[in-house]
Amino acid sequence: MNWPALCLAYAGFASLSLAMERHWSDRFGREAQPGGWRVPFQLAGTGLLAISLWACLAQEGLGIGLVAWLGCLTASGIALVLTLTYWPKAITVTGPLTLLGGLAIAMRLPGL
Repeated sequence: MNWPALCLAYAGFASLSLAMERHWSDRFGREAQPGGWRVPFQLAGTGLLAISLWACLAQEGLGIGLVAWLGCLTASGIALVLTLTYWPKAITVTGPLTLLGGLAIAMRLPGL
């Protein structure tokens, strides 16, 4: 299991979800809008997913890395859906924590 890629994919999906009005209002209230935060959250989410892909490819190679990345996307997507469904206010805590955790684990792995 590629834990850095899984954590970074979760953080990327969390960032992309906060760029959507629906999830932003679930977290910050119905009257709140993402406004000027939308584009930075979209760019951060896209960048984190790209870094997640790189982490899988660096550790597993091209053939297995792409399949492992799709598995990481699936697992992190399911975790995020469950978080947004049952505890939407936690997204601003779990997103940054998984980002920091993924980066900390990646720094300790040789070859990344």
